[in-house]
Amino acid sequence: MEEFKLRLVNRAFFLVGTACILLTLDIIFFRPNHTPLIAIAFVILSFGSLLFNYYDYPRIGKIVLTLVFPTLFLPIMVMYGNDLKLDYTVFVFIVVVLILFQRRLYRILIISYLLLLQLAAYQLTLYFPRVFEDPVSIWSNLIILSFNTIGLLILVSKFLKASSEFQDRQRETNEHLLLRTRELQQSNEFLERYTYITSHDLKTPIRTIFSFSELLERKLKGRQEQDVQDYLNFIKMGSLQLRGIVDGIVENAESTRSNLHFETVRTDDLLGSIREKLKFRLEEVNGEICYQDLLPVKADPKMLYKVLYNLIDNGLKYNRSDLPRIMVSITDKELAYEISVADNGFGIPEAYWTDIFKMFKKLNASKSFMGSGVGLALCKRIVDLHGGKIWLETSGETGSIFKFSLPKQPASVQ
Repeated sequence: MEEFKLRLVNRAFFLVGTACILLTLDIIFFRPNHTPLIAIAFVILSFGSLLFNYYDYPRIGKIVLTLVFPTLFLPIMVMYGNDLKLDYTVFVFIVVVLILFQRRLYRILIISYLLLLQLAAYQLTLYFPRVFEDPVSIWSNLIILSFNTIGLLILVSKFLKASSEFQDRQRETNEHLLLRTRELQQSNEFLERYTYITSHDLKTPIRTIFSFSELLERKLKGRQEQDVQDYLNFIKMGSLQLRGIVDGIVENAESTRSNLHFETVRTDDLLGSIREKLKFRLEEVNGEICYQDLLPVKADPKMLYKVLYNLIDNGLKYNRSDLPRIMVSITDKELAYEISVADNGFGIPEAYWTDIFKMFKKLNASKSFMGSGVGLALCKRIVDLHGGKIWLETSGETGSIFKFSLPKQPASVQ
């Protein structure tokens, strides 16, 4: 587009310069009582601007074409009056301004200036006598009309050609992007299938390791030494942790936009199901999940269940309080619902607030806490698929407050 603008400016300067050379010759040879200074000024400015464009100073050419030239037309109108056919020259300049400048402010300011010049020219020719009383020659009018018309035709033809070329390039770009999108989509589908199948295949040997560890433990019950018992416990804990990682990978693979089914979800009922599933855990740690009269939200119920379950489960797991407490609330924002899950657990240092949402990232490597490092990454993936955001707002001695937003009108249902 910049190349098109440069060609347009160069042709405009060439046309104006050539026309003014002809007008200068007409004045010198046939109208000795007239001054050719303004015409000569146009010639110098036109070919001087061409020179500046050649040496990569296009801004000077833009200023000359859209501001200096129209200003010089004003004294011409004063000298020759309406006999000189410059009536629709202002419209040529307006079209040029619209093409050369993209910023709205520049367009408004320059076009306003052009209209003021035109108004001033009409007022001056209407109320003040012109400098030269003798009529303008047909030759001069013919030169001005011809070059104005040629300029407009070139302007329109170049603009149409540039528009056609732009549309062709845009069509080629769209086709290329569509092809790349299909390739990426196929690649993602393959990776998701591969991850899903591989993860399922891994479950069998993990179950085998755990089952045979239990069988071996029963077989040696009462006979093995303490260190053997410890080894078996390590094997069982490792297999359980590995199974948790595999389950997390499977859930991540299953969490795709194509699997989303949006509906109005009663969050009270959803949290009731989570409380029921965690019933024994809550009784064991004397924990509590608190919520009341929560707003319904637009989401995939199964996906939202996973997000809330993971956040609540983490709040109970990483918590040494005598009375673990999870507070769930929903705030109605302008474009989204903001869901908050607060706990009174360990808290997370601010330096890790971004890392915790990465896959397999575990901040607490203690063997006392069984975790896969997949849960929060899964939460982020699901919230992203809904078009929302998830973040950790406050943390420290008072625990952690995880918040995530869900748009009131998700993209896939708008």
